[in-house]
Amino acid sequence: PMKGRTTEDIKYQMTKDKQRLEQLFGVEFELIDSCINEDAPMDVTNPALWFMGKSISMMADADLVYFSKGWESATGCLIEQEIAKSYNVKRLYYNEGLDLYV
Repeated sequence: PMKGRTTEDIKYQMTKDKQRLEQLFGVEFELIDSCINEDAPMDVTNPALWFMGKSISMMADADLVYFSKGWESATGCLIEQEIAKSYNVKRLYYNEGLDLYV
C-alpha cells in the first residue's frame, strides 16, 4: 500500500521485501519499481484512477506480484490482486503469522 506514505518509505519497504523474498527462496528477483513519482495530468478527473492504470500496466511485465503488509485494506492492492488473479499472474502475499505464503 502506498497511500499516505513517503516515496522513501515505499522504496525502502520494496527493497526490504525483495531482500526477504530472495533470502526465503534462494533466487534473485528483479524489482519493478511501481512507485510512481510523477503527478497525474492536470486535466485528469480522477487522479487515483490514473495512478491505478499506471500500476496495472506495470503488472503486464511481471512474472510474479508480491502483496506487502497491509495490502488487504488498500483499495488499489485489492484491485491489483483481482487483476493478477484473473490474468493468472503468480502472486505472493504477506502474512504476519507465516511471514509469507504462496
